[in-house]
Amino acid sequence: MHTLYGSSDEREMDDRFAEFKEDVDMVKLELKVGMRFRNAQVFRNALKEWQVQQGYDLKWVRNENKRITAVCKQECGFRIHASPMQNESTFQIKSLKPLHSCEISAMQKNIHRELMVDVSKSQVYRAKRKAKETIEGDLRKQPIVDENDDEVERPNRQLTPVFKRLYIKLDAQKQGFVQGCRLVVGLDGCFLKGIYGGQLLASIGVDEYNMFPIAIVAVEAECKDSWVWFLTQSIEDIGAGNDIGWTFILDRQKELVHTFTQILPNVEHRYCLRRFYTNFKQKFRGKEFKVLMWKAAKAGTKREFDYHMKKLGELDKENKPNEWLM
Repeated sequence: MHTLYGSSDEREMDDRFAEFKEDVDMVKLELKVGMRFRNAQVFRNALKEWQVQQGYDLKWVRNENKRITAVCKQECGFRIHASPMQNESTFQIKSLKPLHSCEISAMQKNIHRELMVDVSKSQVYRAKRKAKETIEGDLRKQPIVDENDDEVERPNRQLTPVFKRLYIKLDAQKQGFVQGCRLVVGLDGCFLKGIYGGQLLASIGVDEYNMFPIAIVAVEAECKDSWVWFLTQSIEDIGAGNDIGWTFILDRQKELVHTFTQILPNVEHRYCLRRFYTNFKQKFRGKEFKVLMWKAAKAGTKREFDYHMKKLGELDKENKPNEWLM
């Protein structure tokens, strides 16, 4: 299927298409014509994640702020194109040829060569799925022990219970953090692959050499409720009291900010600079902007900070990158 429509129709069709939600749709990506993304970078991230989930390699034909086009590296016919909506930064998929034929065709040829048997594409799909279940096992058949009713769900009391959340921390990790790390904790999350989806949340410390893992949890979604639960468990483990001395580094997730307001109102929390730079470089491109931003961030005195921020503002007096950062 190949669908295409022009920018003149965007406003009329806008309400017919769903907006891509990073915290929900990334779990099991389904790309469709008309799907809207907050900006170009969000679309790029979604397309990269889709490659991983689907197991295909794409190459960028165009990778610009105004146009992004990708095709299958095997040139089997898959093609996707997205561009901004009229007078907006919102990106939208404008055309899509979704069917890959490269992998299945290759398997059909191998089967014919090895076994002298012709098989259909549907037969190859079914055989591939069965082989994967044989090698990796079927997660749906894995039992669990129902020892903690608070974190186990029973959609139906007659069915086998499934985990709602799972907290994992080794004692060696706790002791290593308490004895050898600064009172700095980074928090982040990522999507889980597989039939159940969900997300993995992690807390990371810093020792004198590198990052130091503290704990991880598997949760149903990255929401305020799951963050409150995770932080409550972590605080009890590592003894992070609600007082000065502790610093938590976040990626500025709305749910996480609200969580700190609720359970750790007096603890310092700061935002990850790398995430700031990801947003910053979409508006202010070039090495000079990058160098000055990082110099300002690493400044040890207010005077040094003000100097680099002033230089940053002089690079683009119209858009004022220094004010954007502040």
